[in-house]
Amino acid sequence: MMVQQLQLQFWWVTVCMLQMLVILVLLFQKLAKVLHTGTMALSEDHKPNRIDERKRIENAGGIVIWAGTWRVGGVLAMSRAFGNRLLKPYVVAEPEIQEEQFSDELECLVLASDGLWDVVENEEAVSLGKSEDTPESAARKLTEIAYSRGSADNITCIVVQFHHDKTG
Repeated sequence: MMVQQLQLQFWWVTVCMLQMLVILVLLFQKLAKVLHTGTMALSEDHKPNRIDERKRIENAGGIVIWAGTWRVGGVLAMSRAFGNRLLKPYVVAEPEIQEEQFSDELECLVLASDGLWDVVENEEAVSLGKSEDTPESAARKLTEIAYSRGSADNITCIVVQFHHDKTG
């Protein structure tokens, strides 16, 4: 029961603002990928075993231990979140902010939780995101794939397909 309560006391956020093909993503955890001509990751994992994150946690007096996966205090498998009172001194709510500028070659944007990225490779998400007829069907299919592969985490996925007028 205590584990369930702890799991409900944190949040992660991905914010994506599109304006004139400038994408700004505020990240907690590995939540966003940008996909175009090739595959480009727009975020980095916010996992407690990432060297800089682990050092920050330990410098604040926290511990990172293995409990099926690396976890802060043996509880939380992410190093950035908000809403967890117990781990607040170690799990910061400060996002990493990255701004990218893209041309009209941008074809697809996939924003997803680690429940997807833990079991689906970037290239596979790119291929599926671009090949499905609608972004809804792409997101649905990606979440179904993650679920069928036994993802043990929550699975959230949003796909944005860009259709550029190639005739002009």
